[in-house]
Amino acid sequence: MTMETPPEIGAIEQAATEFARRAGALLSERFHAGTAVRFKDRRRLDPVTDVDHATEAMLREAVHARFPSHALIGEEEDSSGPPEADYVWVVDPLDGTANFVNGLPLFTSSIGVLYRGEPLAGAIWVSSGPRLQAGVYHAARGTSLQFNGLPLLRAPQTLDQANRLIAVPGGWRGGSGPRGRRLGIARTLGSIALELALTADGSLGCCVINDAKIWDVAGGIALCSAAGLQVSAKGKEEDWRPFERFTGGDQGAPSVDGLRAWRERIVAGDPKAVQELTRGSARRQGRATRLRRLLPRARA
Repeated sequence: MTMETPPEIGAIEQAATEFARRAGALLSERFHAGTAVRFKDRRRLDPVTDVDHATEAMLREAVHARFPSHALIGEEEDSSGPPEADYVWVVDPLDGTANFVNGLPLFTSSIGVLYRGEPLAGAIWVSSGPRLQAGVYHAARGTSLQFNGLPLLRAPQTLDQANRLIAVPGGWRGGSGPRGRRLGIARTLGSIALELALTADGSLGCCVINDAKIWDVAGGIALCSAAGLQVSAKGKEEDWRPFERFTGGDQGAPSVDGLRAWRERIVAGDPKAVQELTRGSARRQGRATRLRRLLPRARA
């Protein structure tokens, strides 16, 4: 990260933690209470509920009331606030909607705060955290990872640790075979924000995310950075690189619309595991590129 730490960082982290806790209270109240479900895609794979919308509306109102000069990007509604704001709040009101509507208590509400595209603070409410209690993982630039205001001292997993777990997308092929087993035992939890939070606290050794959207990862990247973990990113037709900022498709301070359109692959975790995963991906990408170059000659 390259930016200087803004003086407002303490108030922003405190507010993000408070707002995430409010969101968690609303989700807890509505869990098992029945909710209207619709789907955002024709294949009916991406559900959304009235709880998603109600929680995002609450977060949007809270952020703009406390920080009227800040912008907000939410998963469910259009962005709001000044379109060229330096501070942008990125919220996923209910991450793990399919888990939520099926009664599986693995879901989160995630908040990430960006300053000119760089993660400044993160707060993720989880339905079950350390000591089996619900609460908020939170951190800000230059601070350590905390849960409900208390520092987390648990050491992250290492590549050499037996029976360690890694979070991967459903259907991920890298988790099988000797190489995948050496990296860890694959788990898919149904909530990217939860997987990043558990990677930050050391429950998971690393986390692999394909086609991440900004609301999926903005809060979790801030937590992983505070925990001293490595985060690497890869856009289309690009090599893996250390993650520094959400660019929004430009090199200057990104616009809110540019940030909303951000899509990349993300790997977060202990440096050895991230290096192993990204090196293997680069080799596979190189083989695929060479194959594409050879195919026209073979057809000729």
